Amino acid sequence: DDKLDLGYILPESGPLAFLGAPQITGVEMAVEDINAAGGVLGQDVTLASGDEAGDAAIARDTAARHINA
Repeated sequence: DDKLDLGYILPESGPLAFLGAPQITGVEMAVEDINAAGGVLGQDVTLASGDEAGDAAIARDTAARHINA
């Protein structure tokens, strides 16, 4: 498998969602730049999104989904 799977947990909804959009854009731009430069040790980076919704329990569940994916 020639890819590196990365995930983020950021506020896509909830009271801090307004902060998430620019953070997500930054992560997506970084992944595009990394892949355009040949990836990480030749492996393309794939990105999985995760919403924390301003709630610790949701963030924990999202982290568990990323880890177990």
